[in-house]
Amino acid sequence: MTAEDPLFTWASDQGLLGLDPEPEPVTPAEHLAVSELLNRYALGYDERRLDLITSAFTVDAVCETWLRETRVSRFEGAQAISTEMASVMREQGPAQRRHLVTNLIVTRDGDDLRGVAYSAVLLAPGPEEVHVGASAVYDLVATDDAGALRLSRLTIGLDGYLGHAPRR
Repeated sequence: MTAEDPLFTWASDQGLLGLDPEPEPVTPAEHLAVSELLNRYALGYDERRLDLITSAFTVDAVCETWLRETRVSRFEGAQAISTEMASVMREQGPAQRRHLVTNLIVTRDGDDLRGVAYSAVLLAPGPEEVHVGASAVYDLVATDDAGALRLSRLTIGLDGYLGHAPRR
């Protein structure tokens, strides 16, 4: 394998990552705000708090999930995103999920902030059992929505998924 192997570059090859080699810098406060937003979304998912998920998105947001080169879902609008994620949660079953979000890079994209981050999802089906359930990369656009920072776009790129990825 080489660094050019499609196994390592699938997300970039699909155009899913907004990595600019010469990004416009953001302030530490902007970086922290995007980190907080992404972490609130992840915690909302882990705790099945649909109110937190809904509040993380703009009313016209788009959320897509890809399993490597295949798009498995696309939801539009904060309420639809929350409703469809609730359906996915039911399909995933009772195992506790914990999203570990790391390596966040935040750049400016006009009036918006753009973020790229990694995620590993831990699954705990029981008190004595833990698995890595997914490896993913997030690409997001955060928008000022009447004074609140919200996701106007979230793309979830799954490198791998334990079990069968829900498809919509």
